[in-house]
Amino acid sequence: MNLLPIANAAFPSLHSHLQRFYSGSRKVVKVYRWLYIAAVFIGPYMTVAAVWTIADIFNSLMAIPNMIALFALGSVVVRETKDFFTKNRSGSDVAQ
Repeated sequence: MNLLPIANAAFPSLHSHLQRFYSGSRKVVKVYRWLYIAAVFIGPYMTVAAVWTIADIFNSLMAIPNMIALFALGSVVVRETKDFFTKNRSGSDVAQ
């Protein structure tokens, strides 16, 4: 018996409990659960192309905060990289 579909269906429920732990808001968890329940009932009636399109949209939306963080921390990365190579050339201990 393949347990992957059962695990995939159960994980979002666990995620909502973790979300409540981190956010402290029951309202957020209720909204998440209702959206999840709606997706479970609507999903089988959608075409595969529509499901993949929605998945692509949400994956793209998850990339936006990461891009903001990359742009915001770009100067820090450049500074730390220059510092690393300066210490490496001078022969000092880099692990400090």
